[in-house]
Amino acid sequence: MKKLNKTLMLIMSLALTAGLAACATNEGSSNTDSTPTPPQSSPSSPVEPDEPDVPDEPDVPKHEHVTGEWQTDGVHHWKECDGCDEDELEKGECVAGGDYVADAENHWFACVTCGGEMEVEPHSYTTKYDDMCGECEEAREMVKVVYKNGED
Repeated sequence: MKKLNKTLMLIMSLALTAGLAACATNEGSSNTDSTPTPPQSSPSSPVEPDEPDVPDEPDVPKHEHVTGEWQTDGVHHWKECDGCDEDELEKGECVAGGDYVADAENHWFACVTCGGEMEVEPHSYTTKYDDMCGECEEAREMVKVVYKNGED
């Protein structure tokens, strides 16, 4: 009888151990035994080392852009920073003002933001006797030549 009791105890112990192992691997199963189950480790997932403590970087003040005059290509305008390599700050599209701007040779529209020259064209005159540009109405200096016989 002692031998039978030992055998039964061994079988029950093995069954209990196998049952706990089965409960630990089945999701949703509840373990009614108060014995804690050891954590299961998967041989396919390597153990990740702990990340070393890295001290916080000190607060670095942000660069304040110092911009100069507007730059333009007649279509877009932008500002460049004098202290770094940023060269397209405040970039935008040029917008023509309403009136022509002119010099002795050309007329153009000025951008309302940067003042850049847009649509630069030479003055146009219908005849060599016209004293005003047909587009911008800029007056040109005319030299009146008076011949000895009084004709122009």
